[in-house]
Amino acid sequence: MQWLWSPLGISLPDHQLICPEAISIGLAEVDMADLVFVPRSDYRIDEDDFGHVGIATGEDTIIHATKWKNGVIEEPLSSFINRGYLGIRRIPEQYYCRS
Repeated sequence: MQWLWSPLGISLPDHQLICPEAISIGLAEVDMADLVFVPRSDYRIDEDDFGHVGIATGEDTIIHATKWKNGVIEEPLSSFINRGYLGIRRIPEQYYCRS
């Protein structure tokens, strides 16, 4: 996540520091930069495992890393959550560290 935000001049702290403060939102409210969580591809969900995460583009698509296509892809939100849906979180702007 930090690598993706860096070119935009935003430096996010480690996810473990921001997750407790992230705002849970509904699927109908998803907007650009929201984090969308789905089960991992191996379907292993531990108590401390938040699964696989994608970033909403605001255009009904998600950007996420994938092993099977060897890189970062953009796909429809509906396809991304079709594998399961764990929730959506919005990172409050006070956690952005502009560089």
